[in-house]
Amino acid sequence: MEIMEYNDVAYTSDEERAIAIESLNDSILRDFIATDMNIPCDECSMSSQCEISGKECSAFRNWASNGNYALDMIQKHMRMPRI
Repeated sequence: MEIMEYNDVAYTSDEERAIAIESLNDSILRDFIATDMNIPCDECSMSSQCEISGKECSAFRNWASNGNYALDMIQKHMRMPRI
């Protein structure tokens, strides 16, 4: 089993992701987890390179922000995350 890490939190399933977000108990967090698309990195051929370099594509940034992304944005607009 492969574990992907994002923002210092490891998720091995959608259920674990939901539990982690619910445990934060923050009213600012969105409540769309059930309707989120699958993470774009699962099907991407560059996921290993991104994991090593730390770069993110537009699809991942949109997925992390709102749970959705356009399929044509996978591997587009690669850059390091803003801190």
